[in-house]
Amino acid sequence: MTPAPRPTCLRLATAALMLIGLQLPILPAVGAPAATAAGTASKAPTAETLLRRIVLAQANLEFQGEVDINGESVLTVTHGQGRRQRHELHSPAALAGDVVIDNGSLRWHLSPQSAEADVNPSEQVPLPVNARLALIHKNYELAVLGAAQIAKSPTWILGLRSRHEAGIEHRLFVSGPGLALRTERWRDRSLVDYSVFTSIDWKPKLTLALFEPTLPAGANIKPAIRILASGPSTDSFAGRLTFRPHLPKQLPNGFQVAIVRLYKTRDSEAPTVHWRMTDGLSSLSLFCRQSTPWQMPKDSQPVNLANGVQAARMDRGINMMLIWQAGGMRYSLVGPVNLSTLIATAKETLRPGVS
Repeated sequence: MTPAPRPTCLRLATAALMLIGLQLPILPAVGAPAATAAGTASKAPTAETLLRRIVLAQANLEFQGEVDINGESVLTVTHGQGRRQRHELHSPAALAGDVVIDNGSLRWHLSPQSAEADVNPSEQVPLPVNARLALIHKNYELAVLGAAQIAKSPTWILGLRSRHEAGIEHRLFVSGPGLALRTERWRDRSLVDYSVFTSIDWKPKLTLALFEPTLPAGANIKPAIRILASGPSTDSFAGRLTFRPHLPKQLPNGFQVAIVRLYKTRDSEAPTVHWRMTDGLSSLSLFCRQSTPWQMPKDSQPVNLANGVQAARMDRGINMMLIWQAGGMRYSLVGPVNLSTLIATAKETLRPGVS
């Protein structure tokens, strides 16, 4: 099928640094003058200014701070030039001491407790700044919603409401340098998850060695997946394909393909194609491989598509996942979209002529 998802705390930590943000229940009205965290009146910057500030900061900002995720996990986050990231886990106990390093191309998860090193492609979506800004403007309504103090730093609150997915809202608490010190994600006016900096050092003494993996003594390197090829579409590596994967002609509204990878997992020799899509803010993944006999996962709910095809639905926080088989292929679609969007996309693979 697809690689097992990383622990929730690690995925949320990555999301917090990759422009996934969100919504606070009680805030000043949009457009109203807001007080800064220092208590003095200040004219709010425009939503466009805040958005550009945070997108540009992703590549250039250096900082180190403590992050709390959902009140369940605590980690030290270090960010360097060139989108280099380092996460050191302090809790929960099962992950204490683990280190995750993402240098923009590879993502290492080093676990001293298990003496294992898990290597995967970077989770950062490769998208130029102007292209990302254009996509966000196309897919989200932006507004400055007020001010707040986070980790002793003043922030302006940037609200983003999805134009293409009803009920999906994001809110970013943007600091002066452009870092989102608090992020929240909401679905249907219910808070789904959040991450918040409890302390931050804006001038850390960083070295490149921090972003180079140091393997635990006797570590067993276990790549979760082995990349065989990648490119903007499957045409880039058509000669290496031993099956015919199909990207639905109608993608979920607002999303476009950012990169496509062909890979094998350590648990299977069957190749899988992974389309990584983005709407500028959130990412969506579609996996396709040759079908095999399978059973509905125990934690899933059955969903009837059409023509007797049944899919398995699973909820993963704000993300939903749908798994189904059609035309000799097994598909998995996962992302922060509504069930109706997943079903509509899945039905595209059932059209006559798709085989």
